[in-house]
Order: sequence, then C-alpha cells, then structure tokens
Amino acid sequence: MNDPSFFGDLSSFIRNTEEQLKENNIKLEQYVSDIKDLAGFLPGAKKFPTACQNIEFMTKHHLLEKCSCYDPEPKDIQKFLEHVLKVLNKGTGCEEKVLEMLLILASKEGITLPIRSSSVDQVTESAVSLNAVLNQSEQINEALWDEISAHLKKYFMDKLSKLPQNGRADENDDIRIECVHSLCALFPVDQVWSSYRNLRLRQVDACCRSEATSSGDDAILASDHFQNIGREIEAMINSDFTLLLSGVFSEVAMTFKAIHELYLSRLSDELSLFVDLVCDKITDTNQNDSNSKPKPKRKPSKDSLDVLKSTNNDLVDHVKEKLNLKPSGSLDSLLSIQEGQMIQPNITVEMLLAISKVVDCLIRIENQVSELHKMVIWESMDTDGRPVKGKTNIKGVLKSSQESDSTVLNKAVQGFKQQNMLMSSDDFDSDMSVCSINLTLQSTDSALFKVIEKLPNEEKPKWSWRLSMRPLMKDTAQSVEFQLSNVADEQLQVEGETLVSSGRIKAVDVCQGLVGGRLDYPSRIPESVSMLLSTIDAIIPLAVAGSDGSMVALRSSFINTLALILKSYQQHILKVSKMLPAKCHVESVYLVLSGAAMIRNQLMYYDHLFNGDNRMKSFDVLYRQFSGLVENIGTSLIDYHSNVLSNSILHDAESHHFTDSKEFYEGDRCSFSLQMWNLYMTTLTYDLWRTCPGVAARNIFSSLLSESVEILTNRYIAVKPSYRRCSQYRGDITTILLCVSEWLYQAADSVTKILDVCLEDTPYYSIHTNCNLLLSALAIVASPLDILYRCFKKGFKKGTHKKKRRSHEDEQSNPGYESQWLSWIRPSLYLTHQTSYGDMQTTTALYIQLKLLFSQPHMSWHLLLEAILMKEYALSILLLTQINLATEQKLCGLALEVPQRRSKPKTAANMNCGQLFCQEPCMMSSVSAIDNVFVPFLETLACCTHFPESISKVLMTVIDRSDGWRWFDVDIIEGDTSPFPHWLEAIFTLLKPIITSLIKGVVKILQERPSFNNDIDKLMSSLSELPCGCSQTYRQSKQPQDQLITASKHCVYELLDQMYTIPTSLCVLFKAIKTNLQSKEMTSLCGCPSLQLMVHYLRVKLQDVENIEQICGERMKATTKDNLCSLSNSLCHVFLSVGSHPRQSPRSKNDRHFIREHRGTLQEKVEALMEYFNDEMFDYPEDNIVEGATEGFVHHLMISQTASILDTQQGPKNLYYIYKLLKINFHWIEKQLDITALLPGQPPSDDDGSSLIVNLISDSSSSSCCQKLNPMDAFSKIGNNQFNQEAIMSFEYDWTHLLSSDLGLSETGFRQLLYSRHEMADNAYLEENEKKPVHTLKAKFDIEPADLV
Repeated sequence: MNDPSFFGDLSSFIRNTEEQLKENNIKLEQYVSDIKDLAGFLPGAKKFPTACQNIEFMTKHHLLEKCSCYDPEPKDIQKFLEHVLKVLNKGTGCEEKVLEMLLILASKEGITLPIRSSSVDQVTESAVSLNAVLNQSEQINEALWDEISAHLKKYFMDKLSKLPQNGRADENDDIRIECVHSLCALFPVDQVWSSYRNLRLRQVDACCRSEATSSGDDAILASDHFQNIGREIEAMINSDFTLLLSGVFSEVAMTFKAIHELYLSRLSDELSLFVDLVCDKITDTNQNDSNSKPKPKRKPSKDSLDVLKSTNNDLVDHVKEKLNLKPSGSLDSLLSIQEGQMIQPNITVEMLLAISKVVDCLIRIENQVSELHKMVIWESMDTDGRPVKGKTNIKGVLKSSQESDSTVLNKAVQGFKQQNMLMSSDDFDSDMSVCSINLTLQSTDSALFKVIEKLPNEEKPKWSWRLSMRPLMKDTAQSVEFQLSNVADEQLQVEGETLVSSGRIKAVDVCQGLVGGRLDYPSRIPESVSMLLSTIDAIIPLAVAGSDGSMVALRSSFINTLALILKSYQQHILKVSKMLPAKCHVESVYLVLSGAAMIRNQLMYYDHLFNGDNRMKSFDVLYRQFSGLVENIGTSLIDYHSNVLSNSILHDAESHHFTDSKEFYEGDRCSFSLQMWNLYMTTLTYDLWRTCPGVAARNIFSSLLSESVEILTNRYIAVKPSYRRCSQYRGDITTILLCVSEWLYQAADSVTKILDVCLEDTPYYSIHTNCNLLLSALAIVASPLDILYRCFKKGFKKGTHKKKRRSHEDEQSNPGYESQWLSWIRPSLYLTHQTSYGDMQTTTALYIQLKLLFSQPHMSWHLLLEAILMKEYALSILLLTQINLATEQKLCGLALEVPQRRSKPKTAANMNCGQLFCQEPCMMSSVSAIDNVFVPFLETLACCTHFPESISKVLMTVIDRSDGWRWFDVDIIEGDTSPFPHWLEAIFTLLKPIITSLIKGVVKILQERPSFNNDIDKLMSSLSELPCGCSQTYRQSKQPQDQLITASKHCVYELLDQMYTIPTSLCVLFKAIKTNLQSKEMTSLCGCPSLQLMVHYLRVKLQDVENIEQICGERMKATTKDNLCSLSNSLCHVFLSVGSHPRQSPRSKNDRHFIREHRGTLQEKVEALMEYFNDEMFDYPEDNIVEGATEGFVHHLMISQTASILDTQQGPKNLYYIYKLLKINFHWIEKQLDITALLPGQPPSDDDGSSLIVNLISDSSSSSCCQKLNPMDAFSKIGNNQFNQEAIMSFEYDWTHLLSSDLGLSETGFRQLLYSRHEMADNAYLEENEKKPVHTLKAKFDIEPADLV
C-alpha cells in the first residue's frame, strides 16, 4: 500500500469512473428527451412536463398497442411470393438481390416470412387430428416459400461448387462465407452444414477418381497423382478452416473433427490403395524372381542416380517441421544383412522415390493441420503437440506463465466482410413454423456484426496414417539402406579413380542464394557430395515421418546408414587432404573442404528436422567431427601455403643480395620475389573465394597474409643494404605496404580490423604490427641522412620530445596507433588518427565501405545495408539523384549518357538458376532489368525501422534537385497527364497495397452485383402499400446511380481510413514535404500532401482498365468502365470541395448530393488526418541511432535490420539488385567520390567510370562472386591498380614528419635499425657532408655488444 504507483493507479481509476458517470448522465438525459418526443407523435397522446408522466399515460391507455400494425393477410403474402417465384424462374441471375430484398422487407417493414426454425418436416395430413381445421392459404404460402428457398439454395450451392481451389484465396474465402451465411438465413444451420459437407465430400471424391483413373496401376505415376490430390486437399483445408473458424457452424461441427472426417480420412483411404498397389508390385516381382538366384550387390545405374538427383529440389522445400526422435532399437530384427554382402531390395529406386513423395505430401498436410491447431489455442505445446506442464513452484512465477486448459481463442476472425443478409439461428422461434426477422441493416460498406467465437479447447483427432505404411516398412528400410550405401560407394569410387588419374575432383556449383550466411555455405562442392546430399534429400521425408508409430524403425535405419556413410566420407576427405601436394591438386583439397562444410551444415539441418529444438541430437557427434575436420583441413592448407611461400615464392638469390655493390636492375624495380608474392596471393584469393566457404576462406587468407608479412618483416629489419641497394630496399618495403593495404580488404570482414584493430584480433593485429615495423625500418634505414640527423642529433627521446614541444597542436605529434602505417602509404585516403567512419570524410568512408563490401568472398548483406545508410544516406542520394537527372534528360529528348542494356525476358522455365539446392523463384535468376531503380532502394529503406527518416532525407534531396515540388501543388491533381517521375512512382509502389484494396472494393460494388431489371423493380412495387395501410419506408433508387454513390462512399471513407496504415517512413516524408511547401507558399489538397498523392494515384489507377482487370482477374463490363471513369473524376471533385479552404464546388448532381450529406463527416476526418500527420512522432529524430556508436553496435544493428529485410517477399531481390548496381558502377562511384589512385600514372581502362549503368543483365552465370582470372593481368597489378615500378621506386614520403612521429620503436630497436644503414658501417665511405652526421649519431647511439644479440 506504500507504493506510490498504487495511489497513482487508484486516482486514475477514480477519475475514469467519474468521467464514465458523466457520460451516462448525458445519455440518460438524451433518452428521457427521446421519450418525451415519442409521446408527442403518438395519436391520442397528451404532453406532460415529465417523462414519468408521459410513460404512465402511454401505458395506462395502451397507446403503443393501438398504433401497431396488424399481420398481413395470407392472400397478400401468397400474391407476393408468387411474384418472387416468377422473377426467380426467369433465370436472370438476380438471386442474391432477391434475397437481399426479402430480408430488407423483413427487417425494415416487419413482414413475416415463413422461414423454418428447424429441419423437422411439416406434419402430414395423415397425422393430423380429424377435428383439426387446416388453413389452405398457409399451406400454399409454405409450399411457395419452400420452392423459393430451394431455388436460392440451388443457386448458392452451385456457386460454392464452382469456386476454384487454387485461385485468390482471400477473395474465394469471402465469397464462400457469404454464400454459407446466405444459406443460413434460409435454412437451419445443421441442414446447411449437412449440404456443405456433402458438397465437399463430392469434390474430394471427384478429385480422387480423376487422379485414380489417369494413374492406373503404375505406382510411380500414382505417387504424382497423390501429390496432386494432396495439394487440392491442402487448399480445401485452408478454406474450410477459415469458414469453420468464422463461427457459422460452431453449434453443429467441431473444426478439426470436421477436417479429419472430410479430408484426412479420405487421404488415409487413398494411402491404403497406394500401399496395396506397391505391395502388389513387390509380390509380382518376387514371384518372377522366385526361380532365380538371389541377386548380388549391385551398383545403381546412372539413370537411377539422375532420378535421385532430379528430385532434390521437389522434396527438400516441404520438409520443415520440428519433430522429436523417440528411442528405438536397432534394425537387426528387420534387416538380416551379412557384413560385406547386401542383397538387392524388392523396392527399386524409382518406387522408393514414389513412396517418399507420398510420405512428404502426408507430412506436409499433417504439419498444416498442426499449425492450424496452434492458431486456435493459447496453450504452449512441445514439438509433438503435447501440452507443456505449468509451473509448480514459486520460482516459476518469475518465468513465462502457462495458459490453462480453459484458455480459448476469444476472437476467432477479424476483418472478414460479412454480407448484409447474415442471420443467426437464435433469431428463429423454435415453437413456430414461421418467424419474424427483425434485422437492422447497416450500410453496405461495413459489416452487420462481428463474429466472435469462443472455442473450447478442442483436441485434434489423431491421424494414424503411419499404420497404413506398416506393410512396406521392412522393404522400405532395406531399400533406404541399399540406395544410400550404393550411391555413396559409387560416388566415392568414381571420385577416387578421377583423383588418381588426374589429381582433380569434379565440382558442382551451389545456388548463390544459399552461399554464405550464418552457416557459411560454400559456393562449390564435390560432385560426390552433391549426389549423396541429393539422394538424402530425396528420401529424407521417410525418416522425418519416423517420429512415432510403425515408422520409427525406418528412421533408425536411415540414421545408422547415414552415420556409416558419413564416416566413410570423413576418411575419404582425410585421405585426399594428405595427398597434397604430391598426388593431387590443391584445388581438390579446397573442394573436399567445401564438401565437409556442406555436410556439416546439412547435419545441423537434419537434426533440426528430426528433433526440432530439443537437446537430443541424432547427429551431434558427427556434426562436431565434421566441424573439426573443416578446421583441420584449413590448418593443413595454411601450413602448405606457408611452406610454399617461405621456401619457394619469397626466395630469390639475386633480388635478396642486399650487400651487393651493384644496383638491382639499375634501381628501376622492386624484387621479383615480391611481385611473385603479389601474384601468388592474388591467385590464392581467387581460388579460395571461388570454392571454399566464405569464413574459412577468409581465415585461411588472413592467416597466410599474417605469416608472409611476418617473414618479410623479419627479413627486412635484419637487412643491411649497401649504398647501391638502398633504392631497392625502399621500393621493396613500399611494395609490401601497398600490397598489404589492398589485401586487408580481402582479409577483414569489418572496418575495425582495418582501422581500429585490437590485441584480440590475432592475425590482423600481427599484420598491422609487422607493417608498422616495416615502416619504421623504411624510415630509419632508407631515409635521407641529413633529415635523420636533424631529427635525432640530440638523442632518441630528446629529438622526439623537442618536436612534440614545438608543434604540440600538430596531428603528427599525437601518439602512434596500430593502423598508422596506412596514413603514410596512402595519405590521401587514410588521414592520421582516423580509426572509425565517424572521423572520416564522407567520400573516404563510402569508398572504404564499398571496397570492403566487394572484396568479401560472398555477398555480405549487412555491409551493403550499412553502405546505403551511412553518412546520412550519401551513397543512396548520389546514385538516385544522378539516375533521376539522367531519366529526366531522356524524357525531355536530350542525349542520355546512361547506356541501356537489354535483358532476356524471364519465363517460368528459367526462374531456376539450375544450380544445387536452388529454390524457385531463384533470387539470382529472378532479378532482371528494373524499370525504376528507386523502387528497390525505397522498399529497402522502408524496412529499416530504426531509420524512419531514411526515405525522407533521400527523396527530399532528389525532389529539390529535380524541381519536383509541382507534383504536390493542388492544381496538378486535375487535368495533368504528364508521366510520373521515377521517384514518385516508387512512392506509389509503397502505397500500392492500399490502393489495390480500394480498387477491389470499388469493382466489387460496381460489378459483382447483378444489374437491375424491371422484374426486380416490380418486386418492390408490388407492395407499394403494405397490407396494414402503411407506406413503405424503403424506396429503391435507380441502380446505376445507387452503385456509383455507394462506390464513391466506399472509396472516400476507406481512403481516409487507410491513410493511417501508411508506413512510418512515408509519414515522415509527407510531414517534411508539407513543411517545405509552406516555406514555398504552395498548397496541397486539403493541406495534406499524403492525401493528394493518394487521390492522384487512385484517380489514375481507376482510369487504367487493364491494370484493374489484372488486379481483379476478370474482364470489365462497358458500364463498369464508364462508372470507374466517373468515379475517378468524382473523387477529385469531392476532396476539392472539402477542407478549410474549398477549391471548387462539385460539378455533377451526385457529387453535390454526396457533399451535402457527408460534408461534416468528411471535414472531421480530414482534420483528424491532418492532425495525425502533424504529430511530433513524424519529426526527424534528434539523434541518429548510429551516431557515436561503436562499430560492434553498428554491426549487430545492421545484421538485425538485414534480417527484417530478407524476411519480406521482395527483400532478397532488392538487396541483390542494389548489390549488382553498386558493383557494376564501382568505378563510376570511385570517380564521383574523387578517390586518388593507389599509384600515379595509371593507364586508362575499359571501364573508366565515365557512365552510369542502370539496367543490369540478369544472368545466373554472371552471379558468381569471382570473374575469371587472367594470370598475366594479375601479375602486373596490385589490386585494381597497375604495378607501376617507376611510381613505386619514386614513392614520396614526408621524411621529417615520419621520423618525428611515434613509430612505436624502443631506443634499442632504433639503434639496431640505425646501424643497418650503410653509412654506419665501420669501413663505409663517407662524403664530406656525411661525416659530421654519422659521427654525431654514432656518438649519441653507440651500440653495445649486448644490443647486437
């Protein structure tokens, strides 16, 4: 009670209660006033001063009873029903409208209709008492109504039967629910359910019969047809789940019990027929082979292997459920196979694949039903569907609470559009054969009422389809073991023979969409591993199904066989790795490394399939063994390359003879060994990037780079070059530093390992340390003597201290850091003490990020996203502004400098790249030339929830530079026919879902209802006066105008309501646009730029008939097209007539009538909308989330944002397109950023970056991360720059600043390097001007004999 929050909650509760009481008092006063008004309208009533006196007088004199209408005469009802039946029998397709009119008469006029409240038949005349008097008129009316209801029932049942199963699911589900509700308005619910159930049973039977007729006795063909049946039933289950969950059949049918009876039971019957067919085939095969000898072990044919390989992509996509592995015994009781001998099983590989397809289909449906069951309960379930026990002690209170068994789904369906003719069974009187329907119909654009179903905790019926598979278990288990073992033996034998003959292994490319990632998938694997994994993926549904029941033994067989096979592969991989280098090529070791990594990843995938998130893993031991195998092979490769580098590449007697008194090639070039080292590392990068997993390849390369740089460092700090070899010494160290500065991008995966490395980053810290040592050796040994003398003539510490005291504000006086050598080798790119992007200029940071991105082994999505977002979206602004300007020049007829590339049209046949594990549609093959480059950028930025200002900051710059503000002026909304700019089309693309839903609703109103005719008009005019003498309150207007007004009302109100669903990033953009419009003294529609864009875009789309037909999937009638055109114009006139400053008055009569009725409501909605978009939550954030953050935080943030982008439908495609766009235009971007080349004097290249390429060629062959390597070209380059010997030998250093800076040397190290100079030798020849500096330095730094050790 002493908690301050308690009193705050109590005061808030009291305040809310007082407000509620005030509202209740206001409502009571309104009700009292209404009663007084009602008393004044009743005939014979008197007005009294108080409401109590009025009520007392009305009750005492029975005024309400006297004013009520009498029931109509049966003859009048008979006449009306005969007319209704006559209209229906003409077959004009007006059944839905007739039913609507009947319900309107019942609800608004109170006419009693003879609707039965139960399915009990009428009492026949033979059972009626002899003294009973029958009313012939009532019997005739009931007969007429029965005929009318039967006609309507036939219509709605036919409509249900014609609904496609695999069409637009949402639209078909809405139509299905509307038809069922219409039937429930005419018949009892149990009778409607019975009719619907029979309809579904007939549809399932028809599907099964058609497939059975075409398949015949072929088991393989029967499996394909079984999959077709499964797909049809999947669609039916989804549709019926939506229908049953709406609550319409809640009293007569349980959801999952109905699904089990309708579909799962029939699937079990079809499975039994399939099993019998396979058993018959096995029996026939055994009878034919009974007189022959047992077949020995044989190897599968090439055709069988091709069959296994081709089924990989069809089966692996559907096996996704998390299952538990129950303990089971060995297969000794089922498989009696002697060691070294395997009998050919009765089930062939083709038949095994057929069984696997059937099981995969059953698992998919079983998973579907399980997921649907989880949707309607709140109870936590484990992977087997068993409830998880709740907490039993006080400690469990602090953890996530467990829902009780009584927890139900309170709200079953939201957002379903219910038909106005909906009627519940509670409205029927159970004691009467007729009832009065008193429904208050709402407007056509809103639901009558919301369906809320409180389901009991329904148990899902157990589907025991695995029992039907029992007759095949023994033969299937034998076949699984036989096929896996034979494929493995065949592939290992073929690979071994190829390896012995040529020293190489055949490779298969992996789909680039799978390469990389968190599991580090390789880009190429051995063909043997590909065949084995394809075989496993083809038959793994059989093992996945073995979670329980009779198929547990099959899973055990699969696991045991796979474990033996993978151990054989493990031994084979170890054997290949030991053959290097004598008996195999190093590329073969790369491939077996990739194969081991692929098997490692697949083992994790198999464990996930079998056990889900459980701790018990079937392949845990094998996974750890293959993980260690990958590391061991990587270590052996590092050792091999290190030996080659140290013993071969980095040795050259002539180049390394630094004490020679003769110049090396007259001082015009560096050592040959360094240029060969550069070539070797370049080709190593190509091979590793092309084959190995990305992380493993980068680790190997970075380790080798560290070891080779350490070897070179130890060599050059110990060298004492002669006077003639000093230029070579300086050129060699410069070459090393230049090469390492380029290779750091390949070795690192983040900018911190380039600029701000720490001690824990083992290879990178060593690389930077050794490069700093080389720079120190260069500065001390190769610098001019006079400059060295000026800097150190007063001693080591005094010289540096004096320099610091003299220029304490200079950057060069700051203490050293690990990556400082980069600022000396590339001073134009790396400034001193810039260790993060926050310290750098925008151009430099963008270049380093892009260079790092394109140097990775595989595409790194988080680095790409960081490049798009960094430095206030500078890269996105640069590209999009230039593309927009180029596009506008093209539209204006000017010369366009952007070369256009045509891409091949995509068809269904080439949506798959054809590589291993490719899933359709493939991300790499589905990217074609995009007409609007803004779309992938804006869709990507819209997914970055932590950067809501991203779209605004990018597009505001584009709009400013292209003078696009006119598109937000209210005058352009009407009559402007100019094409939209690309940036505006991209905004419309983000708004497309909202516009599409509006168009579907409008078309449904204008077209789905049948047209009115004279018979429908006569249906209402036949009762121009009610039997009681009252006039009708409902008057039917002319249909075309009614449809148009209804469509206008739906469009306007839905548009205003949907504005609140606009993404936050666009709301920030619209607020920024409004602020700029105010400064420019421009006005948008209703003062709301977002509303103007939506109205403008909707107006254009309503006039695009082809687009509407594509959205709705049907042809438009001529009247509908005219109505859509009228509606588009009416929409502009309506919004131009509302707001604080109306622009014009409505032109048409319908628009004026609509404005008069809805002006107040529209004005309120527009004001609320303006207030919403003016909210401060749409302002630019004061602080950027990445500003001042560490690189580690930014790294994890980018990974999180990338994951959310990749989860969207277009996310992978957009990121891949942006990646290709940036990569193909890298030289253009480099030129725009004004980046200085690594070495001066670079010759012009074919791609000089003079033009921007927008349209890309989508080609799966060009999606590889590595282009073909040209050794001669690589020999003459450092990275992408020419190996210019002249520029290297004449590389300029600021020797004074370099020697004055903190090089990280101790005085002992300085002395050793100092005495490596040729002038410091005892017998050195010195010029006259060199004697004093040398004697002074020797005096200051006299080296002791102990220092030389």
